[in-house]
Amino acid sequence: SCLLLPPYEAKLEDARSPEFKARQGVYAYWDEVKKRWIRVGRVYGDKRKRNFGVRDKEHIKGSLHLDPDSIESLFYLLYADDSMDIPKEIRKAGGKFHDLKMHVLWSLSEYGINSVVKEVDGLFHWDDEVLEGLRKSKAYKGDMKKKKIAMVIYLIEFVYSLLLSPDDNVSLNPGFEAFLRVINHGKQIWLADYDEEE
Repeated sequence: SCLLLPPYEAKLEDARSPEFKARQGVYAYWDEVKKRWIRVGRVYGDKRKRNFGVRDKEHIKGSLHLDPDSIESLFYLLYADDSMDIPKEIRKAGGKFHDLKMHVLWSLSEYGINSVVKEVDGLFHWDDEVLEGLRKSKAYKGDMKKKKIAMVIYLIEFVYSLLLSPDDNVSLNPGFEAFLRVINHGKQIWLADYDEEE
């Protein structure tokens, strides 16, 4: 069962609203028809290219199956656009993309960034082993501050993903993709030069 409250009880913000669509952080999709959470995700990088609004548009495009990767995605298969000819049994297992509402679970604020990346007396403990691993990572063009912020966002995404019912969660991605350099569309795809900023 899902441990995350419905959006109307949790008083979650609409990620598509003018106030939040330009922000970054962790979001979730709520199926308005089946009344269940079906996916948690995160978005971070160059603010002009990576924000809730941009990510939602990418998901809308994916639901139209316009590229080969989207066809391999469980999310886009189960929640395809209305215009897609999807077998009834698959449509019944999922739903229609336009029935999904995107909500903010956690939003990155400029005010709180320093407490997230601070190595001493900050919100998180950055031990030497983690810092060494981050230094070696090529993610985020080597920018240590961005790598720390990304790690925290991935952590928050991971925790929220654990709150979803496994029966309803339509994401197969492992999380921490920029650092693991792998995504999963039903199969693992290694990304030698994956960079979320691009």
